[in-house]
Amino acid sequence: MIKNIKLDTINNDLWTRSNMLKLATHIFDSDMKTYRRLFYTQLFTRFIKEILVNILKIDNDMILKIYWNEFKLIRKTFKESYDNITCQTMNSNIKDNIKKLFDKENIAFLESETVFDNIEQYVESSKNKECIQCKICYNQSVDHILVHDNQGCTICGECAEKFGSNTDCPFCKLKILDKKKLFIR
Repeated sequence: MIKNIKLDTINNDLWTRSNMLKLATHIFDSDMKTYRRLFYTQLFTRFIKEILVNILKIDNDMILKIYWNEFKLIRKTFKESYDNITCQTMNSNIKDNIKKLFDKENIAFLESETVFDNIEQYVESSKNKECIQCKICYNQSVDHILVHDNQGCTICGECAEKFGSNTDCPFCKLKILDKKKLFIR
């Protein structure tokens, strides 16, 4: 993924493609602190020196300062290329992960739609299903009502069998006065 970074527009004798790929890989494997310091720091600091020593395998301060000053000249273009490839990589990974999740749950993933459109369609299509699903077993649709004084709580038939009259409702804790079959039309 980082190897596909577009560095053709950068022409620098010190920062060869190989050195820039090593730097891009180092940034990718590091944290945001490294990213910010490399792209926004002006001075040659101990932190910058450690990074350059690690990438270039050079331990001469004067040569490392020259590399740093040369990097600052190409930094903007390098950052644009780096940001572009990492953004593409993240979007690709998100899409692959969502597709795998949808496949695992037997949910249709439409290639013609964006990842976010697929997720939105799934949420919209499952809103009603969630509302009528039994909140005890999460396996069946609600088809019974546990009747209280002035209200009722919905539940599936299998779970309704577990609760008798004068027991506490699992949801509102009121006494169950009766159970009735519920017809949803």
